[in-house]
Amino acid sequence: MQSQAATGFVAFVLVFVLSALSFATSVESPQAPTGTTTGTTTPTIATEGSDLFEGDPTAAGWAGGADSPDPLPTNASDFDHFLCYRATLANNSQFDPVTVNLKDQFGNALSVAFAPQRLCNPVSKNGEPVPDKVTHLACYDTRDINSDFSERFVLVSNQFESARWFVEAPQSLCQPAEKNGEQPVDFGFNHFRCYQANDTTPFAPKLVTVEDQFGTGTVAVFATDPSGPFFVTLCNPASKDGSSVRDPEYHLGCYRVEPRYDFQPREVRVRDQFGLRTWIVIKPDRLCVPSSKQTPPPPGGEHFKCYDATQPPGTRFTPRKVTLLDQFEFVDAVVVNPTTLCNPVSKNHEPVRDPFTHLVCYALRLQNLTVFAPRNVTVTNQFGKQSWTVVARDGLCVPSTKNREGPIGPDVNHYKCYKATWQEGTPRPLIGLVRLDDQFEKRTVRVQNPDVLCNPVSKNNEPIPNKDAHLACYRILELPFPGIFPFPLPRFTPRLVYVENQLQKSNLIARRPADLCVPSEKTLPPPPPPPVFNHFHCNDAQLANGTFDPRTVTITDQFGNWTAVVEGPAVLCLPAKKNGEPVPDPVTHLACYSTKDVGEQFVPRDVTIVNQFGNETWTLFAVAGLCQPAEKDGEQPVDFGFNHFRCYLGQTANGTAPFTPRTVHILDQFGNWTGVAERPQVFCNPASKNGSPIRDPGYHLACYLVDQLAPFTKVVQVRDQFGTAQWKVTQDNSSLLCVPTTKL
Repeated sequence: MQSQAATGFVAFVLVFVLSALSFATSVESPQAPTGTTTGTTTPTIATEGSDLFEGDPTAAGWAGGADSPDPLPTNASDFDHFLCYRATLANNSQFDPVTVNLKDQFGNALSVAFAPQRLCNPVSKNGEPVPDKVTHLACYDTRDINSDFSERFVLVSNQFESARWFVEAPQSLCQPAEKNGEQPVDFGFNHFRCYQANDTTPFAPKLVTVEDQFGTGTVAVFATDPSGPFFVTLCNPASKDGSSVRDPEYHLGCYRVEPRYDFQPREVRVRDQFGLRTWIVIKPDRLCVPSSKQTPPPPGGEHFKCYDATQPPGTRFTPRKVTLLDQFEFVDAVVVNPTTLCNPVSKNHEPVRDPFTHLVCYALRLQNLTVFAPRNVTVTNQFGKQSWTVVARDGLCVPSTKNREGPIGPDVNHYKCYKATWQEGTPRPLIGLVRLDDQFEKRTVRVQNPDVLCNPVSKNNEPIPNKDAHLACYRILELPFPGIFPFPLPRFTPRLVYVENQLQKSNLIARRPADLCVPSEKTLPPPPPPPVFNHFHCNDAQLANGTFDPRTVTITDQFGNWTAVVEGPAVLCLPAKKNGEPVPDPVTHLACYSTKDVGEQFVPRDVTIVNQFGNETWTLFAVAGLCQPAEKDGEQPVDFGFNHFRCYLGQTANGTAPFTPRTVHILDQFGNWTGVAERPQVFCNPASKNGSPIRDPGYHLACYLVDQLAPFTKVVQVRDQFGTAQWKVTQDNSSLLCVPTTKL
């Protein structure tokens, strides 16, 4: 038995080693291939009267369509459509926030419902019947306290489209409600947890006829906000505080609508599980359609085996400038030199999708060097779900051809790559051995630690073919492994290849195997909770009498060191209660002054921030001023050690999701206000003034323009480090709400 076992083991080892032997691939004499071009198509946009307005349901991917990958439940006709109206409480009433436990198909959350958002009526669309005319939906803005939600792609199918949506952030809770006491409502009807999402599939606007209890009219349906990026809402059936989910397949896909008829705001009585209240219904702005939701398969894409590569001796790569926008940052960079050649590869005998498209990767030098902030990500691929930390920028990978083998595939991304490692304190999967067959060799390799994570990137404003297809690249060790398979195997022979892409047409030397790159999905962790700091309600201000003596100060913040002239009062900020949240420090106000820099000037830049409104990227384009702690009307001695702030004018960055307007309730010492936070306006860094310390370096302020407010004028006494003066404070229908914020 022992002899047979030993013989079998030797035979196994011999077969294994022979299968791992590499073979040399002869390479043609490098020649410059002829150029190729690829065409592009422009998506059709429907106009009034075209067939795309409420066309054939089968063509739109409605249940039963032959090509629909994700049909609706068979009883889809039993589910209501809803026309949703922007709403708020009447008579400036306050809503007491309610903490609820929510569970849906994305996970569990402890959430606070803090303000009414929309009232949704059951509606007939284009004359279709309404299965349940009684049950309405009362929707509330929510903020998660704890949540295991993470961003994801889903496949959504309904009467309008079959599309791929990117679900970004929780937004609201919708629950069954009755209106004006019409009939007792069935509170066992589905609750819904709703999420802001991007529709990544081109959507043709549509005209539909709607009829509900408020009237009949025509609305235009869009999947975009006016600023351009796709914006929709996905509502999952949800359990609230342990309630059952009646119809787990009944989702809602909600689209922005613009009414083509006059709608008069009105008061209605709304009763739900939060009580009976009077709401003001303002205007219709969403149409929610019964929808199905499925998890998409892993992104299609190629595996690549990557080799360290260099220019041949005596040749030189010509550096060139590029602009790069990916999911982490927007940068201007110089492409310096090629570093890597990646061949499409068969892993464990899986087929190669596109044998002709390779990647050539280049080192980068940033034009305006900024420190990259490490971040944690979740990587999911054929090796499982893994936790990585992205630690530094690495390079740019460009689709390329090799040795005239064939054209570049039109759907292959450019990639911006970042050095990565296992996230500290998380499990490290043992991936082990895989077989890799590419155009250079056939080898069995050991897959080791992460090397780089590559994001799809837009180069010089070019489109990204597949925004969710990433590459996770691992270091590899080829057989033999010392101490395990000590049999000598041929080493890789460097070889000369000709490459052509948008950056070069020349020869490269592939020197040694380095990485295996695997198609992957990447998700970011949920944003951290915002720091427990004051909100501020800010209004325009000026001296009530007299003149301000300008003075020069030195200011240091996270963007640099500045010398500035303080020109005069501009804004007074009061500590404020937002949507019923507590005010940690009701004493300290902010006195804000306009400033003008002397000498070095501010250079516009993008910042990524997170606060109670979500995860956003802003472009800061100009200096707004200096804010410092102040007391008002001698109420209590103020703590002048409170943060100073240097503030900048800002707006939502191009190419990112637009800010979603939302109703906010503000209570400060001047009054009780309900308005709509419309857009980003000002961002403030904690700052040192004339060498003063910064108490809370992580406490930033993101200030949003709030309109639809009642005007007022008040004169108050303000005392700060510049002295004591009478200030005239004015609210002219709008103001700023400053929210505690973390800058990533």
